[in-house]
Amino acid sequence: PSGDSGLTLDVRTELLRAVEVKVITQCFGKAFASSCGTCDATVEDYNRSTHVQRIDDFVSHSWKTGRWEKFLAVCMVYNMKAAI
Repeated sequence: PSGDSGLTLDVRTELLRAVEVKVITQCFGKAFASSCGTCDATVEDYNRSTHVQRIDDFVSHSWKTGRWEKFLAVCMVYNMKAAI
């Protein structure tokens, strides 16, 4: 979760887009359902993201890992206090 690591990268703000954690966890991680990266990406997927000034966290994942494992990992990291 968010923290000031001191790492920065200059990116033109008109190119910077992101989604909130609640978007990637909707429908039990439906965003993780595809196993081929961007080949199934749609305009609807793109429209789930919004222009942002900064990104607090970057969620990377393996395409080999199953949808449920990724969904549960994100839930644990971002919702641990509420889950306990």
